[in-house]
Amino acid sequence: SGLCYMYYWHGWSEPEGLFLVTSPTETGFDLNNSVNIRIEDDDSFMCKFSHVLRDTDGWHMVYSNFVLPHCPNSTVRYATSNDGIRWHSQTKGCGLVSTY
Repeated sequence: SGLCYMYYWHGWSEPEGLFLVTSPTETGFDLNNSVNIRIEDDDSFMCKFSHVLRDTDGWHMVYSNFVLPHCPNSTVRYATSNDGIRWHSQTKGCGLVSTY
């Protein structure tokens, strides 16, 4: 598509602070044009620490259901997207969930 994508966490927008912004260059991101990202079918209070990859299958995100700092019941989760904007949780039954 010729666009650069940046996913980031905006702490002032908690608990829905996961955002996406695009730019035609690697340095021209205008955060005023960000889109709030929500993950359908995810029951987390907050989704943080996202890592997004794109391949021939579409978009893949690994993220955490952040509870509290150093909270033992936070888990690593997985979501997929066809367009990088609308995400769907694939956590249940995917075998990628781990508690840390």
